[in-house]
Amino acid sequence: MSNLLEKASIVLTPTAYSDGTLHSVKPLQTLGSELVTNGDFATDSDWTLESGWSISNGKLLGTLSNSTNAYQPEALEAGKIYQITYEISNYSQGGVRFQFAGGGGTVSGNINSSNGVFTEELKATVNHTSIRFRSLASDGGFTASIDNISVKEVIDADFDFTRGSSATRVNEQGLIEDVTDTNLPRIDYTDGTGSLLLEPQRTNLVTYSEDFSQSSWQKQSAGVASAPIVTSNYSISPDGTLNADRVVFNINAGTTSSDFSQIADQITNNIGDVTNSIWIKSNTTSNYNMSFVDPNANYTSIVVTTEWRRFDVTSTTSSTASALRLRLRGSEATSNSADVSVWGAQVEEGSYPTSYIPTSGSTSTRNAEVCNNAGSSGLINSTEGVLYCEIAALADDLTFRGIALSDGTNDNRVLLRYRTTSNQINLFIRANSTTIVNSTKALTDITNYSKIAIKYKSGDIALWVDGQEAKTHTNTFTLIGLDRLNFDAGNGSDDFYGKVKCVAVFKEALTDEELTCLTT
Repeated sequence: MSNLLEKASIVLTPTAYSDGTLHSVKPLQTLGSELVTNGDFATDSDWTLESGWSISNGKLLGTLSNSTNAYQPEALEAGKIYQITYEISNYSQGGVRFQFAGGGGTVSGNINSSNGVFTEELKATVNHTSIRFRSLASDGGFTASIDNISVKEVIDADFDFTRGSSATRVNEQGLIEDVTDTNLPRIDYTDGTGSLLLEPQRTNLVTYSEDFSQSSWQKQSAGVASAPIVTSNYSISPDGTLNADRVVFNINAGTTSSDFSQIADQITNNIGDVTNSIWIKSNTTSNYNMSFVDPNANYTSIVVTTEWRRFDVTSTTSSTASALRLRLRGSEATSNSADVSVWGAQVEEGSYPTSYIPTSGSTSTRNAEVCNNAGSSGLINSTEGVLYCEIAALADDLTFRGIALSDGTNDNRVLLRYRTTSNQINLFIRANSTTIVNSTKALTDITNYSKIAIKYKSGDIALWVDGQEAKTHTNTFTLIGLDRLNFDAGNGSDDFYGKVKCVAVFKEALTDEELTCLTT
């Protein structure tokens, strides 16, 4: 398969990850064609020169005392990154910066106030209409010469990634760690191998997720049982530090469900799906039969062993009041007491548990992750190709979650997505505002990894899953303008939430033999 991936124009794997950027392995960064006209100032033309600017002897000259511009029209596309290079010589005073302007926004480069060759990258925030040099009145104007200005689009397959909050992941050592950089993608090793983890926004409604000595954690008992006793920072937690609390439950030989010892945190939530979760382990050589209570106060029997395990329960509530409870009951206990360590309590609104969100005195929110805008029209063939993914869903939660090649709209896209029907994936192709293919394939369990490929070519469309051709179509189409790879439906909706081991794009329709190899 590694040889086959050499044919791909874009390849993303979790190992392609550094410096806060989710890199694709291919291609190496390249630059587009030159966008500046008369960038060497060989003629006194193509530039509009405001007061204090002139062109002479093959250079742009600034002799300024106010904020003025030397500019020329240029169409710059929102979201794209451009590399700017220029040279300053004969520097005397002040400062200058390069800018994208027009279209309802301005993007500014660094302030440069010395001789030298300067290179920087700027991202267009809107569809800008001009490029310019701007002097700074605050620095007394700019007096120097400028030459060899170049502006070129940066062509790569790296994703734009945002989250806007910290988050946690399971690292290579199997420990939970904070990813404090708010825009750093997470490569998670929960399954033993690294995968890109993309999750929706969630809030931990438990205010003290690691400190069970707080009064918000009620220590309760009924019947002949005693209230639990908490010892702070007793054992090493799943994050590798001494911050897990010991809780000793005692039912004093009680034998009925009315004899119980429990810790409980009362939560206010919205009506709907709510998920409770917590890590627990036995502090002795014994296993303990206990109850983990769901948000609707239903009992789920669990067995606590000597290994840390995250237990979770979900229910749909009709009340805004629920609780996270861990209980030892006389009707199920195999001993009079349970000596356990607890850590990482979480209550979140949603139908499945997500990665741990630490709290210390208040609720805390992890923002949704957005990962898109990889590739370019030079890397994605609108006529034919293959979109390949090795992915797993976070849950069978009956929502649309997509990965797409598109032109940024609904009109032209090749889309693979999980559907609102249980354990189904969807092949969806739309060209020139017309739906060409919309077919589905049932999987046994979408939370297990599958290798999936969509081959698209007019008259020759196929969906491959785990080494087998699952769907074929002979519809004809003419796709236009595919220029990006997004973890969404191609137009910013239906963000993909799941785990990703590999995504690849091929600029040609692969053979059946190649698709078998790719997806096996």
